[in-house]
Amino acid sequence: MLRIQLLGPVEAFVAESALPLGGPKQRTVLAVLASDPGKRVSTDRLIEAVWGDDVPDRALRSISTFVSNLRGLLGDLIVRDGNGYVLRMGRDRVDATLFADRVAAVQRRDPASAASELREALRLWVGTPFAGVDGHHVLEPEITRLIELKLSAIESTVEAELASGADVDLVELDRLISEHPHREKARALQMRALYSAGRQAEALSLPARYSSFVGREDEISAVSTAIATDRLVTVLGPGGIGKSSLVVEAARSPEVHRGEPVVRVVIDSLPQGEVVSGVVRALGLDPAPGVEPTDVIAGYLATNPRLLILDGCEGDLGAVARLVCRQTPGASRR
Repeated sequence: MLRIQLLGPVEAFVAESALPLGGPKQRTVLAVLASDPGKRVSTDRLIEAVWGDDVPDRALRSISTFVSNLRGLLGDLIVRDGNGYVLRMGRDRVDATLFADRVAAVQRRDPASAASELREALRLWVGTPFAGVDGHHVLEPEITRLIELKLSAIESTVEAELASGADVDLVELDRLISEHPHREKARALQMRALYSAGRQAEALSLPARYSSFVGREDEISAVSTAIATDRLVTVLGPGGIGKSSLVVEAARSPEVHRGEPVVRVVIDSLPQGEVVSGVVRALGLDPAPGVEPTDVIAGYLATNPRLLILDGCEGDLGAVARLVCRQTPGASRR
């Protein structure tokens, strides 16, 4: 059975034998048609994909030749439709559409089966999408979409594995974060995975700096001053604007740090209901049986000054509020 590969070098296979698809321009025509099989693609779009703004006089005839050559390899799967062409293939015979459909289908599965099916879908990837073709200026949005879908699928796989109690590939997570350092969900999953693996110290370490913070000096100064002068400081704002990075950067300043340890607990990376136990682990405490953990935390912080950063409090806001009220009775709040 014929199948087309787009999640790597553009190829067409019968069984395991690759068909001779010709040069980059002819492969571009197939890639554009195969990116959404069953949908008509105009000849103008094919011309744009192959030549961009530098269109030769014989472009239309060349497209016709490329299509004819591909028909000779694929049979009558490419058909004329008005002023364009359609690749009449099932979505399950093109790896990119098969991958997208599999990822969409597992969203309602139980965690164990979801993780297994997502792993199976991710094995379809063999390299950079649409490698070896000329039409990146037309295909770029599709390349970006597929890469984002792959990254989200990896995150969903790890999330499902954590939920089912399965082992997590920490090397894969490290590589994902190294290549895409601003993916907050991946970082939260990494912390949860490290917790599960008994590596709490690594899970709670401050993140590396990935921004120069140019233009945010006033914000850093305001947060630094607030931390240095008040016992409780709350930083509010919409998701994704960089609150966590801002606080971490402010914590580096000498007037804030003062040589005291900084402990950061990412609340939304903790299982629901484990805010207090997460802070206990972060501080390295071991409450005796029957002793209220919040009292142990309060007593420890009273004699061992720390800058305690509770990040992502919206993950369990009620529990955070109760913990903070116990630690800072009567404290000013900025």
